[in-house]
Amino acid sequence: MTDITARAVTQATVYTRDLEPITVIWLAPWAVQQLNESGNIAFGIESHAPTTFAPDAMPQLERWVVRLRGVKFRLGYAQTWLLVADDDELALMLRAAFLPGQQRAIRELERESFGKGAATAFSIIRRLSGGLDD
Repeated sequence: MTDITARAVTQATVYTRDLEPITVIWLAPWAVQQLNESGNIAFGIESHAPTTFAPDAMPQLERWVVRLRGVKFRLGYAQTWLLVADDDELALMLRAAFLPGQQRAIRELERESFGKGAATAFSIIRRLSGGLDD
């Protein structure tokens, strides 16, 4: 049987305390090592998203910690981690892992969302500055 730590990156499913699946994430080797040693892992999440659109307000950096408890799950020769989140809503903020067939569509959605966000930001800046000189 191949040990979980032998792989470079491991996929794991995050569940609520009621064992409802929330998301699938990638675990780096250091995270797998931490789970093997303590059975727990914590991920820091930062958000630079503005909470207000006031022109003189600086966006505030918000930080959260997602705490997960891990259970090693084995079925035949396969094994993975089942991760249980202390806070379901914070766990949704973790970057999700997608199946290979989903990755192209996700990249296209991210690109489209970035473009829309940039266009909106430029529109707000133009409006606040009274229009740009051409």
